[in-house]
Amino acid sequence: MTDNSSVRQVGLQIIQQATMHDQAGNLKEALKLYSIGLEALISTLKDEKNERLANTLKQRIIDYLNRAEEIKKIIEPKIETQSDGKKNQVKQPITSISLLSNLPSVPTTTPELESAISLTTSNVKTQNNNNIINSNINSQKNTNQIPFVNPSEIIEIQKDQSGIIFDNLFLKYFHGCRSVQIEDSNLKTRQQLQNLVLLCSIIVRGSNRTCKLIKVTTILDSTQNQQMTITEALSQLASSLMNYDTRLEWEFKLQIASNIIAIDNGTLIKLSRGLDIYKPLNSEYSIEALDYSLRLCNKCLIEITQSK
Repeated sequence: MTDNSSVRQVGLQIIQQATMHDQAGNLKEALKLYSIGLEALISTLKDEKNERLANTLKQRIIDYLNRAEEIKKIIEPKIETQSDGKKNQVKQPITSISLLSNLPSVPTTTPELESAISLTTSNVKTQNNNNIINSNINSQKNTNQIPFVNPSEIIEIQKDQSGIIFDNLFLKYFHGCRSVQIEDSNLKTRQQLQNLVLLCSIIVRGSNRTCKLIKVTTILDSTQNQQMTITEALSQLASSLMNYDTRLEWEFKLQIASNIIAIDNGTLIKLSRGLDIYKPLNSEYSIEALDYSLRLCNKCLIEITQSK
């Protein structure tokens, strides 16, 4: 995290995702995301200098904590009495909703405070309306999977092979495209996220800036800090792509059927490891960090089909 405002922004984004799950009836996922988002928001209170914003944030945190507690009671399993008279309780879902006692007292809501709360909510909605960030979560199985026919080209990358660069693998397929869909289950580590950044730069160059939309789907991470890191990285990438008139949208799912790159010109690329082609670097200051052709690769298979 870079500063208080960025942590707060990520927290609000995750809370927004939680409310979407909540409204859709996906209560377990809503509770999980409320926990992650609330941890982020609460962490910003200590260093918040703006008293009005701090009070607004406290009120919103309490509102969402109360809702999370309501959900927890709904999905909490009942205590069952066995035939021998012993009580058996099913394991509780793991959450971090034990935070209310850590919050300082909050003044009674006033019209001024309500106005500030509305302003905070409005700012988040405005960002989505401007399509700077569209991070919807879909916890359902992917029922609209892209059909994959026999590939017209197969690239086998061997373990510890070098000389493999993204430009040679992918650049030519993005010519003239206007939208790209990326589904990748391996977007968690810093290096994996940097691979996504690299691919997006290739899309911009390969399309000659005709690509207007990149959609990214990845797996929802169960670790709170890691989920926040992923969300912030995607947010920063979205801001960067806006400079090239390209919109980035993303969503998190519980599972992904296949790691693919689907291009609107009819090209479908299936990757056995997603974009996670390279082995981890020994050091960020090694020459391999900047020269991808020197990096050692994981064993993986790339299948390319062109239907147009």
